[in-house]
Amino acid sequence: MNIKTINGSQIRYLERHEINDKKWDACVNNSITPLVYGLTWYLDNCCEKWDGIILGNYDTIMPVPLKNKFGFQLALTPYFIQKLGIFSSNPITQKTVNSFYNLVPAKFFFINTVSNYIPKITLKKITLCPDYELLLDRPYESIYRNYSSHSKYNVRRSLKEKLKFESTNDIEWFKTFANKYRRFYLPEKEKASLGQILKSAFEKGCGHIVISKNLENQINAAIFLIIYNNTIYYHSPISTPEGYTQRALYFLLDSIIKKYSNSGYIIDFEGSKIDNIARFFKGFGGTLNYYTQLSMIKLY
Repeated sequence: MNIKTINGSQIRYLERHEINDKKWDACVNNSITPLVYGLTWYLDNCCEKWDGIILGNYDTIMPVPLKNKFGFQLALTPYFIQKLGIFSSNPITQKTVNSFYNLVPAKFFFINTVSNYIPKITLKKITLCPDYELLLDRPYESIYRNYSSHSKYNVRRSLKEKLKFESTNDIEWFKTFANKYRRFYLPEKEKASLGQILKSAFEKGCGHIVISKNLENQINAAIFLIIYNNTIYYHSPISTPEGYTQRALYFLLDSIIKKYSNSGYIIDFEGSKIDNIARFFKGFGGTLNYYTQLSMIKLY
């Protein structure tokens, strides 16, 4: 255990088995920036290994995801985690940020992580990553007016197909559907992680799968959502070739917006650097925000 002090409070670097899950998750739940990615169950399902830095009695925390690569153990953010950083219900000072990152052991000489705070220590690279969010604090008609003309056209086109909006709890079906129609390569390890995230999310009561059905009652698109702390995470969208032609993902997202309009919830689209995907998110009236990707080399 590595221990230092900040203003009289202990700051500790703990390995996973030393962490109190209940206190850790309570800190994330009550933090200024609560994110599902910071919860113990989500980290357990995504990370090969992870440790944590803790100030006081879990007053402020920071997860440190770890990965073995090239024979070294590195601090790397894994697949399916978009944002992490420091969690606290209190304002974070620059001194606290610096102390947290300085406490990461030098044996993890390379750190590549996403963060809500930037430490003033030797950095290799800082990259701003786009993220779109949509606040559902108005009636659907008001939100729809802010859609782009491109999105309005595709939503209208999907409605002409008479698609049906439904939900399912069948995790095994979704995994099979995703593996069959996913349009990008996903390593087996990440497929297993997604399966565990699905299982845990439904066990925790925050997992949801919405589906689109055509006139023949066949499913042509599905989206795995996580709803946590008034945020709807647009986690894993999948469409068949027919679904793309019928604009089924436009239909599903429009249906989600319609269902949760006036709720005060936020849809977190989880961002993308790919122009077509970013355009899709922006087209529904999403507000562009940025999170920070940090790369650094520990020399001490």
